[in-house]
Amino acid sequence: GAWLFSRPAHAVLAALTGCAVAVAVARPGVLPSLSSLVWSNSLTFTLAFAAGSWILVLAHELGHVAAARSLGVRAELSLGTRLQFLVVQTRINGVWGVPRRARYRAYLAGMRVDWFLVCAGACVLYVAELPVVRLVMVICLSQIAWQFLFFMRTDVYYAFANASGNKNLMADAQAYLRARRPRTARRAVRVYAWFLIVGRVLGLGFFALYTVPVTVAVCRRSIEELPGWQPVTALAVVGAGWALYLGVLGRRLIRSAPWRARPDA
Repeated sequence: GAWLFSRPAHAVLAALTGCAVAVAVARPGVLPSLSSLVWSNSLTFTLAFAAGSWILVLAHELGHVAAARSLGVRAELSLGTRLQFLVVQTRINGVWGVPRRARYRAYLAGMRVDWFLVCAGACVLYVAELPVVRLVMVICLSQIAWQFLFFMRTDVYYAFANASGNKNLMADAQAYLRARRPRTARRAVRVYAWFLIVGRVLGLGFFALYTVPVTVAVCRRSIEELPGWQPVTALAVVGAGWALYLGVLGRRLIRSAPWRARPDA
């Protein structure tokens, strides 16, 4: 996988980016609209978006795996949670044993995959209007935007932690907010602590004002359109998603419960 991060690969991505920018200038219609990035009232689009998201999330995470292997460190995929979100995550073991600059490759490789697909999609749409390509662009742009919510453990969070030289940045910020380290905290920790507060408030607001209403709307529309494969599939997807989320969250809470902590030897 090292060739994916070689100079020729960088040159190809730079050239593709240039082509995509030229396409966007020549034909702005190839870019997804803001409404496409939010939500559609169509059950077909909702199902396609859900299926495509999982496929492209896997491609994103495999980018991290390839980057980790190119650095000679181990990476493994698993399910996890970020606030109220169910996510696929890549756990990279030993990445802090490589030089700081090299770590950015592992942290940003997933966004690199997303960006490659966005640029390639723009170039394809210049030649032919293919709905599936536009859907891929919408999902990948959503994934890139998601990574900047770095009050959670996203790619940008890890890059920021790497830049600050603190691999436990979030834990230190939480300890700082609990006043356990009020005076000894580093400046990066104090700054990030405020992002943590604001971000989590916004995250809970997003859950209350967007996630719940959209979920209710999809379920209500699906029930109204029963019977049929689309509403049944939509209800199954929503149910499976929430069941997975609650299962993963419950397992994490049980593992981190105080009564499971072992006494120091």
